[in-house]
Amino acid sequence: KIQFIRGWYIFISKISINLYGATNTFILGIFTTDAIVGYYAIAEKVVRIITSLFAPFYQTIYPHVVNIIKKPKNEANNFLKKVFKYSLGISTIVFLLSVLLGEFSLLLVFGEEAKNSINIFYILSPLIIILPMAYLFFNVILLSFKLDKYFSKLYIIGGITNLSMIFILFQFLEKKIIAVSLSLLITELLITLLAYILIKNKGLMD
Repeated sequence: KIQFIRGWYIFISKISINLYGATNTFILGIFTTDAIVGYYAIAEKVVRIITSLFAPFYQTIYPHVVNIIKKPKNEANNFLKKVFKYSLGISTIVFLLSVLLGEFSLLLVFGEEAKNSINIFYILSPLIIILPMAYLFFNVILLSFKLDKYFSKLYIIGGITNLSMIFILFQFLEKKIIAVSLSLLITELLITLLAYILIKNKGLMD
């Protein structure tokens, strides 16, 4: 019971992340065909696979961050700024490579069926930069400094934003798959920026 209470905010964040994908796929399934849902799922899955490559690195540095926050503030700040800078640089390079090789890679892995997913992949491709930053902010910095209580607030904002953007974009875009893709992109960008602002306001990465 104690461990469940302590991990409640992390639990909520993980559930929320999964709900974004599930909600968007579910809504897309209501308003479109199974084929279109499949095109969206392929593009999103490829982006998620690429961004998951950053997770082992962050999991490796997490214990170190927990240790250095007990030391003088500058040491933690300097280390986190370096991690942020290198993460942003590497994710940008991976993003550019993914855009350049995206069509070839999709066709190679998924075959001709992936042709209809290519444009959606390009729309979602900025997530290759955004999601690693979000992982760093949420699962390393906020968690290390025991600020996980903000997880649920930020992800509730994200959930509301996602549904609102889908509703708004459905009014203006004929292709629902593009509306859902843009909604996911906007939502992830928003909560990542909010997490960054929170970290800066707390003086954790000056």
